[in-house]
Amino acid sequence: TQTLLIVGGAGGVGSWTTLLARAAYPNLEIISTTSTDKSAEWCKKMGAKSTIRHTDIQTSLKGGIAGSVDYIICLTEPTKELFDSLAEVLKPFGTICLVVAGTSIKNLDMSFV
Repeated sequence: TQTLLIVGGAGGVGSWTTLLARAAYPNLEIISTTSTDKSAEWCKKMGAKSTIRHTDIQTSLKGGIAGSVDYIICLTEPTKELFDSLAEVLKPFGTICLVVAGTSIKNLDMSFV
């Protein structure tokens, strides 16, 4: 089973991302990050299998050389701390799509690419 992590899954774009991913790939495991219980319920209603808090990516998902997610769509500003967490949980040869690229992207270490 392949896994998609949607960072910021409760917003408008995140909701549509979840709906489209679920429709196109019914067996895809979708995990959305949320900030409240209410947004977690919304993400599950949209089709996410599970949710985790934005701040708990590394503690909730397996990291290291094996990783735990195949694809990541990041719908929030990719701070260094967030990007480091995403890189840690990404499986080898996985894909990260950064949708929002503000000023903090200039400080990201992309040496693993």
